Amino acid sequence: MAGTDGNVWFTEYDSAKIGRITPDGAVTEYLLPTPERGPTFITSGPDGNLWFSEYDANRIGRITQSGAVTEFPLPTPDSWPSAITSGPDGNLWFTEYEGNRIGRMTPAGAVTEYSLPTPDSGVHAIAAGPDGNLWFTEYEGNRIGRITPAGAITEYSLPMPDREPYVIAAGSDGNLWFTEHHGNAVGRISPDGAITEFPLPTPDSGLYFIAAGPDGNLWFTEYEGNRIGRITPAGAITEHTLPVPGSSPFVIAAGPDGNLWFTESWSGRVGRITPAGVITEHTLPVLSSYPFEIVGGPDENLWFTEYTGDRIGRITRAGTVTEYPIPTPRSHPFGITSGPDGNLWFTEYWVGNIGCITPAGVVTEYRLPLGRFPYSITSGSDGNLWFTEFVYGNSIGRITPPGVITEFPLPSPDSFPYDIVAGSDGNLWFTEPLGNRIGRITPAGALTEFSLPGPHREPTCITARSDGNLWFSEYNGNRVGRITPAGAVTEFSLPGANRRASGIAATPDGNVWFTEAMSNRVGRITSVGAVTEYPMPTPGSHPFGIAAGPDGDLWFTEAGGHRVGRITASDTPAPSPR
Repeated sequence: MAGTDGNVWFTEYDSAKIGRITPDGAVTEYLLPTPERGPTFITSGPDGNLWFSEYDANRIGRITQSGAVTEFPLPTPDSWPSAITSGPDGNLWFTEYEGNRIGRMTPAGAVTEYSLPTPDSGVHAIAAGPDGNLWFTEYEGNRIGRITPAGAITEYSLPMPDREPYVIAAGSDGNLWFTEHHGNAVGRISPDGAITEFPLPTPDSGLYFIAAGPDGNLWFTEYEGNRIGRITPAGAITEHTLPVPGSSPFVIAAGPDGNLWFTESWSGRVGRITPAGVITEHTLPVLSSYPFEIVGGPDENLWFTEYTGDRIGRITRAGTVTEYPIPTPRSHPFGITSGPDGNLWFTEYWVGNIGCITPAGVVTEYRLPLGRFPYSITSGSDGNLWFTEFVYGNSIGRITPPGVITEFPLPSPDSFPYDIVAGSDGNLWFTEPLGNRIGRITPAGALTEFSLPGPHREPTCITARSDGNLWFSEYNGNRVGRITPAGAVTEFSLPGANRRASGIAATPDGNVWFTEAMSNRVGRITSVGAVTEYPMPTPGSHPFGIAAGPDGDLWFTEAGGHRVGRITASDTPAPSPR
């Protein structure tokens, strides 16, 4: 998407980044708070900022041209915002794929939602039309839809079934143009609803995105065909093969330099094609490992997950790092814990596995039922491993060291259980970010939920302190909270705004330490709520996971800095309470 700064901006779904590339190919990347955000579509807003959808996090995000990120949670859980565009009314309009709605958001963040007349439409892409309305695709409903700025919706069925309309764009001819992923065609719809389809000359091309070019034509990507296509308003099609096989071009947009820019999903590049068909490719910076959760191991080392690196890492107290690849590609390991059997256990978020790695680096994987997204994991007092199922599962899982899995569904839907820890009372305690609750589960599977005092706190990570209480971070509430085994909640505000407290860990001295991913600090809070903050030496480090090491120091991951950090007692200045 072309920004008002003369650059092209793009999303990085798996690595949770927003990227910017200049016309001469210089790339800058901005990390989002945590990897499960899933940034998908991006558009230039009426306020001069870039706005994007966070499909996995159920949010709309805004990023300034200097890289400052703000997120707006949607009012309805499980909406899965997909595409976003600027409307003629000065607002942002977006689709809710699972929510079956069209959403409107003002630049101030106020949301209005409009339900579609037809259920299960799979509403996907959206674009402003030349008629002053918004037009959208219904991927599963096989329709093109139109919504007025006042919210009136009209739907138009495609001539043939199972076409899977995917992305839509306004053409220079006053019509709307869209791709048909399964139909292997480009479609055109007039403002009065007349539809024409243009089949591609090459079968099974895997059409995805389409954009109006500066030459008056429409340009589109052929993901499976590894080509960039062009169609004139009269329907004449030309295809341009990419230089590198298997690049899988996906998103395409018109740039401010008069060319078309596109992303290559599998090659790690951003490409540019001129209206004459000349292609240039720019390699992105080396894909980061995105070190995330960290834990002390039975071997006196620290072990951590590499979310985008698909590896488990080990770091000694002297700083020597060893990495162990996970057998399953694109597994995206997230949580990790030391198990009762002397091994390390971890979750594979993207593929639905629980993994086990020995101190020698031997990996075993256990498959969960289809559609699960295991997130955090901890050892329970019963000798088993317990984990959260963050997205579709909405459950707490238990796995025995031999690999037997049991799931316990939560009583409240759409809770999104996130982090989990063993409490001193013998139970497991967990956070529900979207449910705005702290949960407790006994080893026998009995569940209890405790609501937080105020709305939209978004409790994220949780730790057990030596006094028997549980402490948790409130990502959206800008607080650190404490809950007793009886369920009494106390909250402590952080000194400044937008701290985004994330990871949290208790230490033997009775303090609790936490990371501030977006404000680039590590914080410490005493048992009475006195807070001290320590800025990171390197800007943009995005500290997230934190754990007390076997050496008595605090170890943390820097998702943006691609490092593991340590803070020692001797490095810690005298506390300065808030």
